[in-house]
Parts: sequence; structure tokens; C-alpha cells
Amino acid sequence: MVDLTAQIPRMGAKGPAGTSIHSSDVAPQPEDGNVGDVWLRVTSSLAIAYGPKTEAGWPAGVSFKGQQGVPGPSGPIGGHPFIYSTATADEDPGNGYMRISDNDFSQAGWLYFSKLTATGGDVGNWLVAMAAPNNPIKGDLFVITFENSLIASVASFAVLATDDQGDRVRIQVDPAAQAGTALLADGTRVVTFFVARGDNAFASVELTDNVGPLGGFRNALINGDFTVAQRGTNFASPSSYSHLLDRWQLNFDGSGATRTISQLTRAPGDEAPGGTRNGLRWVQSVAGSGGTYNLLQQNIEGVHTLAGKDVRISFYAWVDAGTESVTIRLTQSFGTGGSSNVETVSDPLTITTTPTRFEIPLTLPSVAGKTFGTGHRLIARFELPVNAAFAFNVMEAQLEEGTVVTPFERVDPTTQFMRCARYYQRVPINSEIFAAGLATSSTQTRFPVHLPVAMRAAPTVTQAGAIKVVDATGASYTASLVGSAISDDNRICSVRVDAAVGFGPVNGVRFLFSSSAGALIFDAEF
Repeated sequence: MVDLTAQIPRMGAKGPAGTSIHSSDVAPQPEDGNVGDVWLRVTSSLAIAYGPKTEAGWPAGVSFKGQQGVPGPSGPIGGHPFIYSTATADEDPGNGYMRISDNDFSQAGWLYFSKLTATGGDVGNWLVAMAAPNNPIKGDLFVITFENSLIASVASFAVLATDDQGDRVRIQVDPAAQAGTALLADGTRVVTFFVARGDNAFASVELTDNVGPLGGFRNALINGDFTVAQRGTNFASPSSYSHLLDRWQLNFDGSGATRTISQLTRAPGDEAPGGTRNGLRWVQSVAGSGGTYNLLQQNIEGVHTLAGKDVRISFYAWVDAGTESVTIRLTQSFGTGGSSNVETVSDPLTITTTPTRFEIPLTLPSVAGKTFGTGHRLIARFELPVNAAFAFNVMEAQLEEGTVVTPFERVDPTTQFMRCARYYQRVPINSEIFAAGLATSSTQTRFPVHLPVAMRAAPTVTQAGAIKVVDATGASYTASLVGSAISDDNRICSVRVDAAVGFGPVNGVRFLFSSSAGALIFDAEF
């Protein structure tokens, strides 16, 4: 447990030891803390605030994870996103921005907030309502930052009063009671929430923003950082419906266009805002004709995913020259035998040569009353220009539930690969023995393949490279993949390999590829 008590000045009226902020991964016990204290419980999967503590003890905790949170007295608890500016003048900070009267927070007497959040939400009423509690100190305003999907810093301010200035709201705070972080860099994205004093409840006015970095796997898009590339990193003139970097697919009509899609890699120090270096580059060098759609898309398993929810799509993109118009489309596909598709489409976005992070709010319809067919899914699509030559670059694609765009979710490489492997696995052989099996006749063999991840559905199994089977005498035979069968849990695959000529003794055999490029491919994509 990290106890910040020694770092926070006494506040007098609220308790014998003043107001302190305690941080731990467990809930507070009755003997913990003093009257007026606030307790933050933070783990990898939850974030709960308790307090302020009263003579009767600690009140029930309230989650500040966003829409997944526990309902508070005025609605679901969440947080509002702003961008911090180091400017200190008492004036409108600009839409989506906040500023503080002194860059040293411990010396600040005022905070200045735009009435619009960084995602365009109007929170003027919420800001003004901080003055509602009937106490000299109205409550505590928390300013939180995140890094790599984890809480990086927490600053708290004791609110004394609010002042509605029309274009902004000024919040008067007690410098002596400032706790936690006392300095932030210009342009830092922050999330704010308010804890009222006196009524032991969180003051929340229409708090519907999602502080999802604590939730884990916020991003419904797999391989949104475009790092996993089992099929390769360069795709020249791919056909429609081909898969590219893992989980990403192109889909187009028309004729005559020349497309090259590749994995882009930026130099160290030139990363995207979320710290990633890989992306996808789509070069259409010949415009083609007759096209009505030109799509970069990802199939997301389950049409019920995010159904009936506010969602936010974010990505970092630019073009090589001029400007291009790109639209985001979410297709609720109910599969074969299911209801008709439902489309949710954004306004057109203008992509320029300046790398820019785009943030798009959409609301997906409910799927209540719909019929789910085979292969139902949600499809996230970038609608790219048709019948035109262009070069489009994209990084850090994210689709998440909530009304706030959170920092790009970084997933460790092993986990990211395993998530991709549910849909596609390329098992390389590198000229070594791949598996031991059994010859069931003079020409047929079977080998069990234990897959590291259960696949979405029974996979299609294909071979890349020439197969050899070696019998107990050491003789090798050219063979080919004939068929396969998968276990009910889609984890164990029985592969049948037949030789062109008869084997020796019918017993144990070994299975290998003739070249380093050899592999078995297990494909369970949509």
C-alpha cells in the first residue's frame, strides 16, 4: 500500500489528521485512515473510491471505471476528459482544454475549464454543480493521467467555489490542500472526477464517460497496432477479401486498380501518440474504374459486440499528398440466415498530409429482436477513396465502449499474437521434424497437431511448401496434405498426409517440410 498521508497538509475541520488520500489494492478496513480521508483502491481490473470517511466509518465504494462502474446516487460514475494546458491566464482555455492558475499545482488557487470536454461533451452544469454541497470545502476534484493503459498520476484539489463565466467555469481551490501530482506537461490528456464532501456521496451530473484503461481489452479491434503479420508484411495486388496484416482485410469492387498494402514502420523517436511504431500503408498507384467501395476492414466476432452502446473510434492517419476523404462504417452483420445488415456511418473525415489522431463518436443500435445466423459479426470499416490514386497510412486503430476516447491500448506481444491466433495460425516447420504420427496404411499417415489457442471455428488447413514423411527405416517420401479433422474445442487437429509411393513398415513415422518456408496454415477467419 502507498500511503500519501505524510505528503498532504492538515486541513483542520474535517478530522484530527486532516484529509489524506490513501492508495491500495485492497478495500479500507474500519481502522484505516481518519475522518475526511479518501481511499483509492486500484488493481489491474478495477478502480474504486471510498470516502470521505465519517465518524461512522467508510461509506460504500464507487467505481470510477466509466459505464462498467457501480451506479452512484445521481447516475453512473465516470470521468470527463480534458487536455491540460500550461497557460495560466484567467481566460477561456479553449474547447476541450483546462488550465491551472499556477504550473506548480501546490500554489494554484484557481482551475479554469472549458465547458466542452476533449470529446465534445457539454459538462458546464457538472462543473458548476461542484459548489452544491453545503460545506466550506465542497469536495475533492481529481485529475488523473494514464500511461500504457495504467494510472500514471493522480492530483487532487479541494474545491471551495465555482464561478460560471459563460465561456468557461472557474473553480476556486485551496492551495494548502492540494495533494498528489503537482506538475504536468503541456498537452497531457487527463480525466477528471469529483467527490463531494458532507453527504458521503459522489457528485455526478451526467457522468457517462468511460475511463477504460483500467478495464483491460478495451479495444474491440485486435492487432490495432498492426504488429502481428503472420501472412507477411507486403501484399502486391491482393484480391478482394484477402487478409493482410493479422485480422485486417481488404474488400473492393471495380477493375483496373493497382493496390499495394504493406506494414509501415516508423523510426525510433517518431512513434504515434500511443507509443507504437507499426501501422498499415495502402498505396493505390493506379486509380481503376467502376468501383463503388474500397474498404479496409476487420471482422469482430459476435454481432452483439457493443450493440446498443455509445462507442468511440480513434486512429492516427495521414496521406502522402493533398487531402482524401475517409468514412468510418460499422456494419452489424447477422450472418447467413440472420437478419439484414444494419449500418452505422460517420461523417466524412478529411485526411491531410499532417499525421493526426481522429476521434469519432457513434452509437450502435440494439440487436434486440434480431435473428442471429451463422458467422454473425460486427465489421469495422475504413471507407477509402474509389477510382482514385492515393496513399493512406493508419496507426493505432481503436474501437471502444464509452463516451470518451482513452489512450491507445497497448497489448503485450504474446497476448496480441494469441488473440490473432484464434483466427489464423501459421505453424512454421523450418525443415525440422514437425510431428510424430502413425502410418495407417502403406500410403496414409495421420499426425496430431496441438494448437496453442482454440480457434474460432473448425479451421481450413493448407500446406505451404513440400511435405516429406520419414518412416522407421529412415526412408523419406514426398507427401501431401489430404484432409484434417478438429476436436470439438477446436484445439487438437488430426492431419492426414498421404505419400505418392508406398511406405515401408506400417508403424511410427515422422512428418517434416522440405524447405525453411514450409508451414501448416490453420485459417478460421470469417
